[in-house]
Amino acid sequence: GQNVGIGGEMGFWWFSPDDDGDAQLVLSPHLRARMSFPIVDKITFDGMLGVGPTIWTSRDAQVSDGMGGTTTQSTDSRFGWSLRFNFGGSYAINDQVSVFANLGYFTSTTYGDDITATLNTIPLGLGLRGNF
Repeated sequence: GQNVGIGGEMGFWWFSPDDDGDAQLVLSPHLRARMSFPIVDKITFDGMLGVGPTIWTSRDAQVSDGMGGTTTQSTDSRFGWSLRFNFGGSYAINDQVSVFANLGYFTSTTYGDDITATLNTIPLGLGLRGNF
């Protein structure tokens, strides 16, 4: 519709679960709903909600061996769910392109090895969007 759209998205999130500096990739394919409502002239309010599965890829981490050294420990891929929402606005530069900014919340929870792990973050989005 003119104000509401449903579609898909693929999120790629890099984060370090420990202070060891090794990053881990989290994949989040989402089904999402986006709402856009004109406010004034070329300015539009945007809101988005996405939900779907999540995959935390495997990673190698350096852990203490208990004798003053370290050893490499691999983790398996983990599966769970994730949720993302944001609110913001856009400005239509012309009929084909808008510049947008939004702020939101992302959470991803995985289950495995009798441990539940959660990633929570506040993403900031800035960029250009094609108008159709």
